[in-house]
Amino acid sequence: MSIETYIAVLYDDEAAADGGDSVLCPLQPDGNPKPIIDHGGVLYDLVKAQDRDGVFEYRRERG
Repeated sequence: MSIETYIAVLYDDEAAADGGDSVLCPLQPDGNPKPIIDHGGVLYDLVKAQDRDGVFEYRRERG
């Protein structure tokens, strides 16, 4: 059995001009990316649908 994965690009803020951190994440059982991911104790929200093959963008939650 294989685990389907995707690339999550994590940005700390809206003004991030440079590339964010890229991490590999497992897809949910329904085949969709996670709406929120925890990376190093920091929460990130999915903000953009897939723009490249298997790549999704996330922004750091403001709290």
